[in-house]
Amino acid sequence: MKTRFFIVALFFVGVTFLKAEETITIQANSYDISENLDLRAVADLFGRSESVEEFEINLNNSESQYSNLDLNEDGFVDYLRVVEERKNDTHFVILQAVLARDVYQDVATIVVEKKGNKVYTQVIGDPFIYGVDYIIEPVYAYIPSFYSYFWVRNYRLWYSPYYWGYYSPFYRHHHCWLVADYHRHMHLYHKEHHFSYKYGVKPISSYSSGKRESSRRDYAVANPQKSFSQRQSSTEVLNKRQLQQKNTSSRSSSTRVQSSRSVAPARSSSSQAVTSSRSSSTRTQAVSPARSSSSSVGATSSSRSTSSRTQVSVPARSSSSSSVSRSSSTSSSRSSSVSSSRSSSSSSSSSGFSGTSRSSSSSSSRSSSSRSGR
Repeated sequence: MKTRFFIVALFFVGVTFLKAEETITIQANSYDISENLDLRAVADLFGRSESVEEFEINLNNSESQYSNLDLNEDGFVDYLRVVEERKNDTHFVILQAVLARDVYQDVATIVVEKKGNKVYTQVIGDPFIYGVDYIIEPVYAYIPSFYSYFWVRNYRLWYSPYYWGYYSPFYRHHHCWLVADYHRHMHLYHKEHHFSYKYGVKPISSYSSGKRESSRRDYAVANPQKSFSQRQSSTEVLNKRQLQQKNTSSRSSSTRVQSSRSVAPARSSSSQAVTSSRSSSTRTQAVSPARSSSSSVGATSSSRSTSSRTQVSVPARSSSSSSVSRSSSTSSSRSSSVSSSRSSSSSSSSSGFSGTSRSSSSSSSRSSSSRSGR
């Protein structure tokens, strides 16, 4: 008995372990690394800043958590330093992740170009992280105030003084969030600020033609297998925008499939019930008439046989019994009439009166009363 109990306990433990493994497999993280830095929020923050220096400080504020990027996979959010370049009337503001001592990786580049009286802004994701031509074009209600300094002759370009082990005082070495939590955080950010943007098709011409001396791609050179094209080699997506569209369509289709699956069993059960009821009614209609007809035929035949038997045998018995009864009744009536005649004759002979039995009885009663009077 103890052996059986031990075997059953081992079986339940094994089933529980398998279920736990299945749960872990289902909940595996399928997010791409590009999901950890929202360039739309970066574009909005850049337009609300008073300078490039302030932009870097706000971008790395641990309380705001604009970035959740961890390229070196040490479990902590990478510090993003900002460096600035200028070529003619175009400014390049480069965001770089600080990954190790003298190891940097371009994350995105903000291009601000002036053509006549118009200023164009693009936030272009680095192809290693976001794929090719992932471009955000913010639509600012007002031109950022510090843009006016960009084209001043004595404008001093910002070059971040921070590096590995030395960071902005507003940055705190902290762990990464879950990607789902970071998405909820960014959703609240977009809901609060209400800024407009659109996706660009091609980068500004000066971005492609200009050679940026401050650009660093140390991590991409050392890890080419981790590029966006390699991460998405099994798919046909070229950048994060196409990846988002694919994920959105797949989520909506999976939601439809789940809803149809949840509705289908009820419909199938009802259809099965209807089918079974129809089949049962069909069987009843098919079998019951046969049985009723056969029973009616049997009843008819039995009634016919009974009636025939009654017609053959019963009348003879009834006629004989009726004749007997008639004879008996005749004889009894005759005997009664004879006895009555006898009694009447005897009464008439004794009293000397002739008449009915009623007169004899009345006379007898009278005679008895007269006798009692005497």
